[in-house]
Amino acid sequence: MRKASRLFSACATAVDQWKEETGYGFSLYSTPSENLCDRFCRLDTAEFGIVEGVTDKGYYTNSFHLDVEKKVNPYDKIDFEAAYPPIASGGFICYGEYPNIQHNLKALEDVWDYSYQHVPYYGTNTPIDECYECGLYRRVRVYEQRLHLPEMRQPRCGPRLRDPSRGAAISAARTRVRLTQGSRKR
Repeated sequence: MRKASRLFSACATAVDQWKEETGYGFSLYSTPSENLCDRFCRLDTAEFGIVEGVTDKGYYTNSFHLDVEKKVNPYDKIDFEAAYPPIASGGFICYGEYPNIQHNLKALEDVWDYSYQHVPYYGTNTPIDECYECGLYRRVRVYEQRLHLPEMRQPRCGPRLRDPSRGAAISAARTRVRLTQGSRKR
């Protein structure tokens, strides 16, 4: 984690330097952009091949998020990510992925209470068992037709209805630097 923290801090320092040198409002944006991270990994794999520990998983861990391969409880994930939001001057989100916990909302509330004390912005991803096309509300099976394309299978609309409530089950290790429009020094 120290290496990641040093790298993230170096990015923040570079952003501050660019801001000072140019007068433009650069900021460090920690995006949960799964599509971008999937694309970067595919491009890097095409250019450099399969590199162990880099492109071999087929995805990058996005922003400063803990890799999805690390099976930890939500509290440990929050603790891991808590050091990074203060460095991300352009925005960020910390979030947890949960199964259907509609019968254990107290557990979710406990995680929210914990996150409130440790990170400024926390989101929760849970399955939504409702079809946005036909309104069917029941337990549906989420599957991946191919890597990073989660879809819903249900009887009314057929097997290829895209589920907009689910993001790609990947993460990516690229933090973007964003130029903020309209913040030029005079």
